[in-house]
Amino acid sequence: MKFSIKSFVMNAVVVLAAVAMLFACVTTGMDRSTAAAVSIKQVDDEITALYVQIDLTAVALSDVLASTESTIRKNYDIFARAVPKLEKHGKTVVAREASMVSAHRTYFAEWETQGSTYVNPVIRQLSSDRRAMLEKKYDIVLAGNQDIKQYYYDNMTDLKEINSYLSNNLSLNGLKAIDPTAQTSIQRLYSFKYALNPMIEALSDIKDELYNENTKLAVTPKAQ
Repeated sequence: MKFSIKSFVMNAVVVLAAVAMLFACVTTGMDRSTAAAVSIKQVDDEITALYVQIDLTAVALSDVLASTESTIRKNYDIFARAVPKLEKHGKTVVAREASMVSAHRTYFAEWETQGSTYVNPVIRQLSSDRRAMLEKKYDIVLAGNQDIKQYYYDNMTDLKEINSYLSNNLSLNGLKAIDPTAQTSIQRLYSFKYALNPMIEALSDIKDELYNENTKLAVTPKAQ
């Protein structure tokens, strides 16, 4: 069973619209929590990949600016490869917004419906409190996704133009001319990176609550 879940995580279609459909099909709280845990792990992996690539791109551009005659080509090639990788990771994260909203609404609406059926007022309150806590964390992720879109588009515009400029003027004089603009771009990249921190922290909290508990229960290996 453990292997089949791992295969699902690795090979599932990484679109939260599909996850929303999955939520609609499952009927128990455990099933919904496990489905949510898997989707959150995917989102977290993608945002982490973007976070790492932002850093790699900023370092690559810094290295280009610090190049000597003998290292300029090598450093530029690394930067030129980093830019499309950043664009790819950024597009993946930004494109999730609509499906994240859909999955968010489906998951918590079903949870609220289930919670209202509890007769015991203590259990009903426990369910409501836990749902409110997790929904607040989800809201941070959704709000963060809105915020980073502009960071992403602004950074990609600058980086593509810097890359284009350097590809046509890869010389020490070219570096000197583009340095002020490139330095600003590097600072904006780090601002982009820091803007992801609240999302990453919220996703970590959600994973601790859902993934570590529910998914482990779901993938308990069979007795030998």
